[in-house]
Amino acid sequence: MAIMLNKTRPEEGITTPPPLTDDSIRQTAFRQPGDDTRAAPAGTPSPSRFQRCMEFQEAITACFKKYATFTGRATRAEYWWFQLFMSAVQAVSIALVISAYTISGTLGTLAVLFWLLFSLAAIIPCLSVTVRRLHDRGFSGWWLLPATIIITLLPISAIAWLIIMSLPSGPSNKYGDVPCMADSF
Repeated sequence: MAIMLNKTRPEEGITTPPPLTDDSIRQTAFRQPGDDTRAAPAGTPSPSRFQRCMEFQEAITACFKKYATFTGRATRAEYWWFQLFMSAVQAVSIALVISAYTISGTLGTLAVLFWLLFSLAAIIPCLSVTVRRLHDRGFSGWWLLPATIIITLLPISAIAWLIIMSLPSGPSNKYGDVPCMADSF
């Protein structure tokens, strides 16, 4: 007896699923409960345009390659991996400065100089990835200026900033297409 795929065998009452293909895997990779009846949001790329999200090293490389690129969009992964990298580098730098000062004042001064130079060099990519992340959510990059002032004056508002930066990518907007399928809705 031959096996019939995706057909019901009435004598046994069994339905066999169709074979898995790359397209069927991509279509189900992002499916969530209740998605069967929902259409994809406008501007969302089709599963055939599947792109995987960035990993740690790719995000760091992309942010430094786009050193002063304030156009386009940045995914959550790109933004948060870069923020993690910058936080780790700053923590290690501060620890080195403190330990260098305990050894020698001159060595401590050199460590502070290195830390300041790196911090100054890293300001531009931090600003650019933040602006691109705001673009990804559909906001203008100019929102960074009032957000910085408000967070400085009212630190509790940082929670709203974290929520905005943690939301998934919006649909295609005037800043470009959705950068990563897994990061969208």
